[in-house]
Amino acid sequence: LPPPPDVRVAPVPDLVQEPVGAMTEAEGGFPATLWQGTPAATLVTQLDRLPVRAKSPTLNAMLRRLLATTAKLPPDAEVTATRLRLLSALGAETAAEAILARAPRPERETVLAWAEVELGFRAGERDRACGIVRRRDPAEATLAWRKAEVLCLAASGARQDAQFALGLLRDQAPAADRPLLDLLESLVGGLKGKVLPLEPSPLVLAAYDAAGENPPAELLAAADPG
Repeated sequence: LPPPPDVRVAPVPDLVQEPVGAMTEAEGGFPATLWQGTPAATLVTQLDRLPVRAKSPTLNAMLRRLLATTAKLPPDAEVTATRLRLLSALGAETAAEAILARAPRPERETVLAWAEVELGFRAGERDRACGIVRRRDPAEATLAWRKAEVLCLAASGARQDAQFALGLLRDQAPAADRPLLDLLESLVGGLKGKVLPLEPSPLVLAAYDAAGENPPAELLAAADPG
């Protein structure tokens, strides 16, 4: 019998994409190796713990710099989606858009699609956001997508369809969603005397915009990252 082949075992190299971000180290960002070697799941958990509602201009400026840094990351779209969501919450939509523009199209059409919807709503680009919502496969629609669908239907003038979709949504949404659902229902018939949602999410702000109403001062204050 011939001798067995010479088999050598080598470690599998870490899967890391090219640096992605909106601010290089030369532009004031952190080093590109900032997160290198950190598993994707660990990184998402760490990013979600960042105090993006601290109302501290100094801290928020540092967080924007951190999240916008052009860095080597594991090839996981959830990491990118988390960066986009947090940058948007910090009012850094330009940096978020720059990162989104570099994402592969398959990711933009799947994992990153909701992040792009929220960016569109926050930037006042309702047509862009609703276009993505309309293209979403209904079978894959989560509660968040369905709430956006109600807003888009109402904003387009399809009030009866919006009311029907909202009725189905009320049967399945948790109690915590009631203020937002009340706001969406009032969008169908007028924003008068309804419960103020506690969270100034992009969807809430977009509902006021669709109604041609200015959000209450306290809601705008809560939405301002400082």
